Amino acid sequence: MRSQFLAYFSFTPNNSTQGGDLRVRGGHRVGNTVCDWLYQDYLCQEPGTCVLASPGYPGLYPPNRKCRYLVTSVSNRTQVRITFTALLFPQTRCATDYIALYQGSTSTSPLLSTVCSERGTTVQYLGPNILLEFK
Repeated sequence: MRSQFLAYFSFTPNNSTQGGDLRVRGGHRVGNTVCDWLYQDYLCQEPGTCVLASPGYPGLYPPNRKCRYLVTSVSNRTQVRITFTALLFPQTRCATDYIALYQGSTSTSPLLSTVCSERGTTVQYLGPNILLEFK
């Protein structure tokens, strides 16, 4: 079994308690990469959320591929909320198949958490940069 995921995320000011509807928003693929994406808050300022997914979702994810999704905000006081709405990972392979979340723009930034099995998982971190690495 190969891995796949679908996640919605939104940018929320620290003092905001409002949610938004679930309208699909996109990022931009990073040049000269197969599956690295950049999602910027100024592209998602209207009420709603952004969506990111594994390559080919809902189909199978290509084997042996590592994809990075950088979620950026202009403010380090903006919260980034990510809800994983669909996760499909091999049951016993969390050591090798997972999504790592980093506080920063590279995989050498501090590791915040890893996600490998729980659909509906929501995580929330302060910006300005959160990197999701799908392995």
